[in-house]
Amino acid sequence: MVKTFSKHYVSTDAWRGYKVPAGAVAGVSYTGEYEDSPMKHSDIEPDIKALRQVLKDNGITSSMKSSGSSNLFMIKRWICVDYEDYNKAYDIVKKWLREHEDTPLHDAD
Repeated sequence: MVKTFSKHYVSTDAWRGYKVPAGAVAGVSYTGEYEDSPMKHSDIEPDIKALRQVLKDNGITSSMKSSGSSNLFMIKRWICVDYEDYNKAYDIVKKWLREHEDTPLHDAD
């Protein structure tokens, strides 16, 4: 599937949502390191590293970006790729996410 390489906003309901940066192929919610945080660094980092390694193994360089959300207690972290790698990376990420249903990562749609 061919996706558009652009930033956009995802509305989760009439009042809430989050920004997605250009080049994002996968994201995750990060809720900080508080005792009751549902998505701490240790919960998300292994899957971020694993997916970035899959991209690297396929010749795709990735970077990390963060964006805000309407939830004051959460930021979004994004795996992003360059324009020329975007469609290939998007397909790889979709396949990886299907194979790892228990991951906290999600696509950038």
